[in-house]
Amino acid sequence: METVASLLPILASHGCPCRFPRFVFLVGFNFQDYKVNPVACVDTEELVVASYHGQHAFLRRESQRQVQDSTHTCYVCEVCGALWEGVFTDYSISMFRSYLRLESSVLAPLGPAPTFPFPVSKGFRAFNKADYEVCAKQFYIASVDKCIEYLAECN
Repeated sequence: METVASLLPILASHGCPCRFPRFVFLVGFNFQDYKVNPVACVDTEELVVASYHGQHAFLRRESQRQVQDSTHTCYVCEVCGALWEGVFTDYSISMFRSYLRLESSVLAPLGPAPTFPFPVSKGFRAFNKADYEVCAKQFYIASVDKCIEYLAECN
């Protein structure tokens, strides 16, 4: 079964994922930006893990620290040297979230900026419907192929 993580080798063929603003936006999904209680984007979770673990990983862990209930990890892109901050928070046995924030970019963007609504293939998890709806209204469900096509678009 194909997942959005299949995107990584496509982006790597153009240098590295750091150059794609739509990828940066999706891996950076953080419910706190929407001023709601915990919500996780399943596509974000898949891409975050694939970015540092697995055959197409491009991030190398430099350091890690605990900040309250979250684990903050500093990563470096092994291709371009860009710095990323990863955050993981475990809220319950069935609710966790992680995201990556591009802290310093080295190369010029290669792809276009995000447009809204933004496609995701698997949607969101949340403790309550109201918080889910606040976040989900900027997104729509699309096939994995459509999501990859959108995320891999070049200028």
